[in-house]
Amino acid sequence: MNFWDDLTHTHIVSMGALAKQCRLAGFDISHSGTSRNWLFAAAYPILFFAPPSRQKFTSKIHWSGWSAYLVACKP
Repeated sequence: MNFWDDLTHTHIVSMGALAKQCRLAGFDISHSGTSRNWLFAAAYPILFFAPPSRQKFTSKIHWSGWSAYLVACKP
């Protein structure tokens, strides 16, 4: 899994820049951060050897720490 695997990804945006653009567009930032599910992360070394599955994909995401999120709401 790589940022460049998705052709719609044109450049990496920092969380601060994304929040700024959302505010400029009139959104309020509800919360942001990195989702960490330690159970999924801990399962990755075991699921690494399993056939492809949603559980394996999810555990890999949590293992690598790529679960960044931002929740923006229109006031």
